[in-house]
Amino acid sequence: MTAVDPVPAAAELVPVCPSCRGAIAWTGATGACSACARRFGRLPDGSADMLGRDFWWQHLDPGTFDGLLERGEQHGWDRALREVVPAADFAMATERDRADWRVLLPPLENAVIADVGCFWGAITALLAPHARQVWAVDGTPHTVRFVNMRARQEGLTNVRTVRALAQELPFPDASLDGVVLNGVIEWVGLTPGTTDPYSLQDSVLAGIARVLKPGGFLYVATKNRFGINYLAGRRDQNTALRFITLLSRGLADRYCRLALGHPFLTPSYSCARMERVLRRVGFRTVNLYGILPDYRRPNFLVPMNDSAEVRRVMGVLARRPGEYSFNRGWARQALIWLAHACGGAAGARLLAPAFAAVAIR
Repeated sequence: MTAVDPVPAAAELVPVCPSCRGAIAWTGATGACSACARRFGRLPDGSADMLGRDFWWQHLDPGTFDGLLERGEQHGWDRALREVVPAADFAMATERDRADWRVLLPPLENAVIADVGCFWGAITALLAPHARQVWAVDGTPHTVRFVNMRARQEGLTNVRTVRALAQELPFPDASLDGVVLNGVIEWVGLTPGTTDPYSLQDSVLAGIARVLKPGGFLYVATKNRFGINYLAGRRDQNTALRFITLLSRGLADRYCRLALGHPFLTPSYSCARMERVLRRVGFRTVNLYGILPDYRRPNFLVPMNDSAEVRRVMGVLARRPGEYSFNRGWARQALIWLAHACGGAAGARLLAPAFAAVAIR
């Protein structure tokens, strides 16, 4: 991958206190907020740790991840990752089409973007050659270090890394041109201490609106609560329970407590709820796109306000069944039929397995 020139120092974005947004004074590896005196540290690679408490969201345990980081420095991040994760996870970290949705975004050449919940850094790495600067944000310390290592080895000198949560973004008001939230919003309720995941999810979107400049964009992709795959009986990826996404909040919580012994903390959005919340928190334009087969593999991005385009794509899928599949063979045909029967766009908004919103502040 081609190296990217670093952003001039005068334009460097500097993280602020996520509690009060005060400036942070750093002395070596220790920082303190000038307004509220909250203290911060740095990870071993120098990335700012704006969280300062235990949080772990990764498939790997810390010991295995330590070994991955060590082998990555010796043999390269991609070789090291291939040795410790399943093939499907490695593909998710390396596939070149994972950010093809960038064609839906405003021009990126001068944009400063945050990839929130960056995981293995695939989207960060794919956006960096097209943007002025990309901040990779994650709450798991080893993940932040991994993405920093990956960016360094790929020559992506305009990538910055910071440890923080989606609901505690350490950026000044109106400081970013764009934020990416790909497959993250449904998981934020697993943050320790969460009692109301629905309000927490909405507060994440409000916080993103705060850090965006006027005219800045949010790309948020997630599973559709009412997706045809769930209607067909596919298990919810978050809980492994069937039909839980289709239930009301109270019933879903009771079902989860009965089946798993804990509250339901990972609800998914419907298209209607996503659009409603985004407009409420300050986004003036919201465009919805159906994603097929899912947000990790955006092979098809279908504008949900264009019934003719929805029908055209459904027709393509009907002729090419290998492009898209469910765990039940009739579900794909049901989606195609319902997209036609429900007026194209209306059917897609209700039943698409996953969707994205491109929202402009």
